[in-house]
Amino acid sequence: MSETLNFAQMYTNSAGDEALPAGQYAVRVTGVTHKVTSTGKPMLQLRAAVVGGPNNGKGLFDNMVITADNDKAMYYFFKDLEAHGIGKDFFATSPSLDGICAALTGTEATWDVSVQSSGAYAGNNEIKGKSKGSGVAAPVVAAQPQPAPAPVTQNIEVPTPDAALYGNAPGF
Repeated sequence: MSETLNFAQMYTNSAGDEALPAGQYAVRVTGVTHKVTSTGKPMLQLRAAVVGGPNNGKGLFDNMVITADNDKAMYYFFKDLEAHGIGKDFFATSPSLDGICAALTGTEATWDVSVQSSGAYAGNNEIKGKSKGSGVAAPVVAAQPQPAPAPVTQNIEVPTPDAALYGNAPGF
């Protein structure tokens, strides 16, 4: 069985080298994998798609390193996962990395996105934080001034007098 690929949609959804504008985006996690970093730490790699707004369907990525020997780093790791609805009760079961990946896939949250201004990744998006999904169409930024609406014109049809009512009076 062959898979039909919609290259037109994939091309539209691919942001190419363009970063999304900084702001808060409602996202849905579309996939999660895990790997080991060059320093030997486990890491989750999240792929997400913007839900709603003018950037609907655009992709975002985030790497979440598990630094077990740093309580502060783990606080932020768990806080980010709680934004996706994965909290204390889930972790009480001591899930595997595969279990965490499966649980994250399909979840929604709001991601605070910035654009890096310097360094090797200048111009790329960076995820600054996550919060519980708000259903807000993305991005949440100040409204831009819009042009004034065009004046409304209305054509009104004025009926002509009925000859039966007025007979053959002049002007009718």
